[in-house]
Amino acid sequence: MSPKSIAALLGAFVLVLAIWLAWPASEPSPSVRPVDAEAPVSISSEPTAATPDALVQDPPGTPPPLGAEAASVAELEARAQRGDPQAMLALARLLSDCADYEPVAAEARDDALAELDELGEALIKRFTAQASLEVALQVAVEAGNALEARCGGFELPPKEGRMQQARRWGEQAALAGNSAAQLEWVAQFRLRWNDPRQVVRHAEQVRVERMRARAYLDNGLTQREPYALFLQASAHISGDLDRVDHARAYAQLRAWRKLGAPGAMLPPLMLAQAESGLKQLLEPEQLRLAEQQAERLAKEFTR
Repeated sequence: MSPKSIAALLGAFVLVLAIWLAWPASEPSPSVRPVDAEAPVSISSEPTAATPDALVQDPPGTPPPLGAEAASVAELEARAQRGDPQAMLALARLLSDCADYEPVAAEARDDALAELDELGEALIKRFTAQASLEVALQVAVEAGNALEARCGGFELPPKEGRMQQARRWGEQAALAGNSAAQLEWVAQFRLRWNDPRQVVRHAEQVRVERMRARAYLDNGLTQREPYALFLQASAHISGDLDRVDHARAYAQLRAWRKLGAPGAMLPPLMLAQAESGLKQLLEPEQLRLAEQQAERLAKEFTR
């Protein structure tokens, strides 16, 4: 069977496992700090210097796709060209979500699942000892189904140019002041600089973009965008946009999950494991205060 027919499923499978493994291990860390239950969300006035590893380790995460707001890509594009930030964002999300989408016949899909079942055991042994085969296969199947449901009803532009167009429209939506687009820009900032060699080679550009990402994240927190809690927690884990602080990261991640984890890329089981990994890094008093802060943040960010 041609590898093309299973590329989407295997790609989703490996990506999810890679993101899962990016979360911190459960070993104690000297960087753990107490969390003040009465303190506001931690925001640095100056972004801290990031190491290449910090940029690589941060789990990306993206907000959920905006529902189809138009009958066609052409209609969305027409609205975006007239300056509608929501249409810009919707178009950027659609083209990004469907960047590698190609229609797959039902028979070929069944063959792909059968082959994935055969390869699953070997893949899991190679990439992680934590995930069960059943969970990994479920993730891959759900990802394939979601991709078909998301992209199957649209007449998309040629595959080669979709991601470039997605980035252009996402950039325009962020510059137009759309807070959701700005938060997606923050997530893309981390993905864009996931090669340590490129971070070093383009240090000045990374510095400028980091400042922009921090400003966008600050705005999202001020606007009480729930997804900003996930990104802020990620910043406290990786240290790229704020200081490493696992207690605050736990409080913010927990609050985000209490709000329904809007924008989650991972299944609930994997999110629960990520939260559990952070929890094990905290002393009892830190955990008590972090739980209090999570409760307060969940109330503050309820929309």
